Amino acid sequence: MNPLLVRLGQLESRRTIQTLWTSGSTKRAHWVCAECRAHKQRRGYSDEPLRWPGSNASVEQAAQEESRGPWGLQRERTISVRRVGSGELRSGERNQDERAARASGVEADFFDRNEASNVGAQETQHGSEAASRADVLWEQFEQDPSEHSLDTPDIDDETPETSIPKDSLLSVDYKTELPLALSRRSVDLTIRCLFSAAQQHDFGFLSAIPAPMFSAIINLVQPGDFLERLADAHMDISNAMAEHMRVAKMREIAFDYNRVILRTLKIRRVAGQTPRLEDYTTLLRSARTLRSFRSANTVWQSMVKDGLHPDTQCFNNYMASMVWNGWHNAGMRRKARVVPYTMKKRAAPKTRDTFRFGNYRIGKSGIKEKTMKTFSEMLAFGAVADVESFRILITACAREGDIKTVNAMLHRVWGIDVPAIMESRDEVSIAPTDFSDNPSMQPNEGLLATLAHAFGVNNDLPTALRVVDFVARHYRLDITRETWDALLEWTYVLTDKDSPGRLPWASVISLWNTMKGPPYSITPSLVMYNLLISNLADGNMTFQMIDRMNEALPLAQEDEEVARTARDRLIAALQEQQAEEVVEQVRREWEYARLIQRRNDFWLRNWIRMFLISVNQRKSSMSAAKAEQLLEIPRVLWEWRRFASDLPRYETATGFVEIELRDDEEGHNGAAAYANILEVMTQLKSQSRRYVGDTWMIDHEESEEIKRHMEKRRRMRRALIANGHDRKLIETSMPKYSAVVGELEDAKSLDL
Repeated sequence: MNPLLVRLGQLESRRTIQTLWTSGSTKRAHWVCAECRAHKQRRGYSDEPLRWPGSNASVEQAAQEESRGPWGLQRERTISVRRVGSGELRSGERNQDERAARASGVEADFFDRNEASNVGAQETQHGSEAASRADVLWEQFEQDPSEHSLDTPDIDDETPETSIPKDSLLSVDYKTELPLALSRRSVDLTIRCLFSAAQQHDFGFLSAIPAPMFSAIINLVQPGDFLERLADAHMDISNAMAEHMRVAKMREIAFDYNRVILRTLKIRRVAGQTPRLEDYTTLLRSARTLRSFRSANTVWQSMVKDGLHPDTQCFNNYMASMVWNGWHNAGMRRKARVVPYTMKKRAAPKTRDTFRFGNYRIGKSGIKEKTMKTFSEMLAFGAVADVESFRILITACAREGDIKTVNAMLHRVWGIDVPAIMESRDEVSIAPTDFSDNPSMQPNEGLLATLAHAFGVNNDLPTALRVVDFVARHYRLDITRETWDALLEWTYVLTDKDSPGRLPWASVISLWNTMKGPPYSITPSLVMYNLLISNLADGNMTFQMIDRMNEALPLAQEDEEVARTARDRLIAALQEQQAEEVVEQVRREWEYARLIQRRNDFWLRNWIRMFLISVNQRKSSMSAAKAEQLLEIPRVLWEWRRFASDLPRYETATGFVEIELRDDEEGHNGAAAYANILEVMTQLKSQSRRYVGDTWMIDHEESEEIKRHMEKRRRMRRALIANGHDRKLIETSMPKYSAVVGELEDAKSLDL
């Protein structure tokens, strides 16, 4: 086991990445020692520059330590020394639009960003200049001009209390309440105690918090099941839906909680204490959950500055936050697909052309190159790669359309021969490698989801289905609902008539039947029903839609009952004046259940709309049997009247039919009932008020601060576009101007 682990973790994994770096070439590279590799490197890294300052270094190297950063990397000499703001510390993300707006002064290499956190380079004050820069360089999770975020708190700021908004909820006896909050696992009260102590400059109390107690705080305040479930729900909620439902978009939720995480880290550092490695691992995992590479980069720099050695889990969380940065935003997910338009934009050399696509840039300084380079540094540093590490690499390569490298990696690491699988060769001869004695490299259900995403994003669903089935059978893995969701979603996307790699329209129904039948026997979720019904609507399968809608309706009714029960539990908890942590947990359950209910209502209304559109599109090919089926439409509309408009209308072969489902009195009664529900929700929110996320799910409105920053982003975008137009105008006008001037000079010389 041990030789196999060492081979896979350090030697074989390094060879794998070295041989797979260029276009999936599988030529075997020769292993060279660290000394030789320092002189002639293939991918620009070696063990020498990764040594910590003063560790196992020669005399000449020790003499050069003054000019090296925390990782021993050579630092460029600069004329002036200044404190680097939090926005500039994140040079690894290569924010193209910010660089176009002003010179960032950051390095291009991956680990060059760490030198900005060197203590010797951060001695001068950053007053009004840093404040004005922070006013422009605000937090931008998805590198999209439409995304509103604020500047991430600087973990080295010596006055963290000034960045914490004042609130009456911070008036707590933090010395007494903090231990109680930890024992009761009250997340909101724990955060309030920390922030209250910081606002009151009680750094003596903060520095006296024992390391195990701070680790417990970090584990408690990290994004837990509630935020992860919210993130999963928001994967199916567009920005327009969120605004319609008056709930916060996931990017706002992620940013709000990201500030909590970074402020917690900053408070600890300002108090003169160094977080432990397990604390940094938790913080990096939090950034990964929030899909924030900026947050991960800030935490990473703090960890490097403290001289801690990152392990495999730290590297995995860091790389995953890079690969999945901003994935909660539906717009960013669409831009990650490998289609000609998005690939052209993501590879454009000019900043103004990649303004909306910089998050998943391809080519030089692209997502694959940065992830591969980070992985190489991880191996050079001595960390052992596991299955999670290779899952991240597969995703990064797939985002750039490099399926050849994905196939080579699968074959090199696990012996999974994708071309042979697609050629239907004898499975005995192409059986993958057995890793039962090495759990860290044993394929798991997560690898199946990664494969579905990798081939799906490259418009190759047949390969995704065959490979997922092959891996699941040979490693005895269950195909989880997450994987089926991805497969069904990509099948639906690829049935579009304009989609590259288009599949037949009936592919969704075929996959649906396979999923529900043996041996899988998957019970479809409402998300799956939404995809199937949308596919049936695209094919004008009107009456098959009715059957599927009737199948899905009980699922929506179950979610509605869960939301009603959660609301009643919250009311009871408030009336009985139960403990604060109980009210906090019950309210979170109610908010999540209510979000799911409102999402379902939105979908069911959309089904009725698509149903009527499908009916109207069938009138030209009306037969006697189909005309008889139209008699069922009034019954369907009456049974679904809650989700239909007051006066639905559809067309038949002989004319239009309008059905009045409710009169004016019923309409007024419904409006009054809805107003009463809003009043009850407002009262519940006010009686169970919390410090973090109080308005996320109930009657949410964007703050004035966020609106101002959104307007600044719009102005920046317009300025970049105008600048590009002006530059193009000058470039096209100069030759004409030169020609006219030349003609005038020639005419003048002739006159003379």
